[in-house]
Amino acid sequence: TKLILLDSLLQERNMKKRHVFTLVAFIANILVLCGRDALRISVLTMRHEYQICRNKTNKIDQTAPTDDPCGSIQWTEKEMAAVLSAYNIGLMVTGAAGGPISDAFSGKLIMLVVNLIGGVCTGILPWMADLNIYVLVASQVFSGMAGGFVCPALTSMVARWEPMSERGKLSTIIYTGSPMSAVITAAVTGYINEHYNWRIPFVIFGIIQLLWIIPWCLFVYDSPAKHPMLDKDEKMLLVEETDTGTARPKMTQIPFKSMLLSSAVWGIILTNIGYQWVKSHTYIILPQYIDYLGLSIQSNGLVSSLPPLGCVVVGLIASKFFAFLRSKGASMISARKIVTSICLVGFSTLSSSVILMQDQPLPIIIITTLGYSLLGFYFVGAWNNPVDISPNYAGTIMGISNFFMFLTGVIVPHTLTLATAIVPKKQIWFCLFGLVSIIAVTTNIIYLILGTSDLQTWNSMKKMTDSPDDEDPLSSASEKKRCSTNEILDSAQTSILEH
Repeated sequence: TKLILLDSLLQERNMKKRHVFTLVAFIANILVLCGRDALRISVLTMRHEYQICRNKTNKIDQTAPTDDPCGSIQWTEKEMAAVLSAYNIGLMVTGAAGGPISDAFSGKLIMLVVNLIGGVCTGILPWMADLNIYVLVASQVFSGMAGGFVCPALTSMVARWEPMSERGKLSTIIYTGSPMSAVITAAVTGYINEHYNWRIPFVIFGIIQLLWIIPWCLFVYDSPAKHPMLDKDEKMLLVEETDTGTARPKMTQIPFKSMLLSSAVWGIILTNIGYQWVKSHTYIILPQYIDYLGLSIQSNGLVSSLPPLGCVVVGLIASKFFAFLRSKGASMISARKIVTSICLVGFSTLSSSVILMQDQPLPIIIITTLGYSLLGFYFVGAWNNPVDISPNYAGTIMGISNFFMFLTGVIVPHTLTLATAIVPKKQIWFCLFGLVSIIAVTTNIIYLILGTSDLQTWNSMKKMTDSPDDEDPLSSASEKKRCSTNEILDSAQTSILEH
């Protein structure tokens, strides 16, 4: 009864079911990354805490870690890279598998399990870190394995809940949850680490993530066909303006071979690699560069929150710009290529100028913030392209893409270690910023060549139901609509011929 009353309240406020899904999914996308993003800021504090303790106790580093009163967090650069890349290793393990599983099974159930695992792993992270680095890395890998299902599961649900007339709007809101996570965790974690204790943010984020499960279970459904309180107008809108089958495909029906041989799919994959390199560079390399410039932990946290904050703002503007391009007659793929180029080429141009700044904090902060902000255009660009070419298997395409993206996320933290080993000290940051700029431009060129929005022939599915009793109400409505349209056309053609 309470659920019905709350649903009535939402209807009075003209909040459609697809908008409820969008809001709760947006929050999910924030929370699922809070533990990882908080660790990226806290890892510096964790190591500094150990160093300060050793200085106070005047200990010489000859004591075994288990006997050290300052704890076990005495990490080298290589160990820090392992901690930071552990989550991405987990993502890589399940990234590819998460796609077909999300297409074949319930996206709602997958997201529930993901946040249950993520909330627990985030909440207990401080105890894992105090225990030893191996347990910490293992817990981050496990959390990352759960996180590998997020993008495919959400993409699969977006393909069912986002009508063509709103293409890019709802998905942009959902996907801006990722940079918003970085904004919230950088600001909150930086402040708490500076004034209190680095362990507190992880407990807070873990508890909130577990509480999120309640509204997800109560108000969100896997597809419009399964929603018991979907009104007729919204139901017909989703029938008419989505290209997904109302039933989910079986694992054996997913056309893996056709996907892997598709230039459209590889255009998306390679462009997403460039996006992930840019993202990982900003989230992982930039905070360490800011630390190199000598800013405090709190300043580092605040500065690190500026680029993703700009990305959130620009992302919301980009959806309007994308709609403007479409209203002026730009094709779907032309609009996607324009916004993708603004994102990657714009970032490359601004990041290249960092090389000339010569360690000037203020100009570097402004330039990197502006550069990363442009990534907000990516959410209506190549990132959302799988929904165009194959809405039935959009989750699988994202899963395959995620494997390569997460592999990139594993590699990027080690570029600093590699550069430190083979490049003169004064040229380390020059090389890293130059490398990310080249990769961004190269992958954008690839997308301009291979990108398409044409619905692929292998998107079609075989009949999903075995008997009329299993027929889906939305499928029935859609079929009736198509039959009615055909009857009208046939009648009109007959009338013209008789005349």
